[in-house]
Amino acid sequence: MPYGDKKLPALFVHPDSDAAGKRPAPAVVFFDGFDITKEIQYFKAVPDLAARGIGCLIGDGPGNGESVRFRNLPLHYQTERHAGAAYDYLAARPEFDPKRIGIMALSLGGYYAPRAAAMDRRFACCISWGPEWDYQWKWQHRLARIERGEILSLSVPWQHLLWVFGVKTKEEAFQKLEGFKLDGVIQKMRCPYLLVHGEGDAQAPTDHAEHMIAACGSANKHMKVFTREEGGYH
Repeated sequence: MPYGDKKLPALFVHPDSDAAGKRPAPAVVFFDGFDITKEIQYFKAVPDLAARGIGCLIGDGPGNGESVRFRNLPLHYQTERHAGAAYDYLAARPEFDPKRIGIMALSLGGYYAPRAAAMDRRFACCISWGPEWDYQWKWQHRLARIERGEILSLSVPWQHLLWVFGVKTKEEAFQKLEGFKLDGVIQKMRCPYLLVHGEGDAQAPTDHAEHMIAACGSANKHMKVFTREEGGYH
């Protein structure tokens, strides 16, 4: 999809024609997190969306997958820029209703999606698969613990942070992380908002989820915390 003078890589999944019916269908923009790719994301409920008549545009945003590896697009905090490009792509397709295009994202996408929905009021709804209240604080806290010799629950080595930002030092990375905070941003959201969280999440503190849902400016907002018994503990 067009993104400035470049293009963002994405997978476009058509909705099931029988489920969608004859009217323009709803659609969702689905962005990844810190270290995941669009190909993996396809298996995270996208076929279920299609079966319900909802189209899906799964994108590697800057800093993820093809965008950083092959297109030299490093991570940045203004996710409304690439989210807006994804919205434009879907809204221009006649099979979709521009008033029923939502956005969701997982992991670090718990920052991406709320930021985009708060800054771009065209999105009809927003879903965070996990909270991300203050990503700079999280990495400062993580690296302090690593330097003390603790072994953390991380999916990739901390040096991945340098690569996705295109920097050489952790000090440069911390400067890039200054914008990755939702306080002062999520208050601007107006669309319906759903935040889901696992009670046993070892990477995202529950109080961060509580901060997000309390600060969200949407009148229609809901947080669901999954327990071990419900199968969404981690």
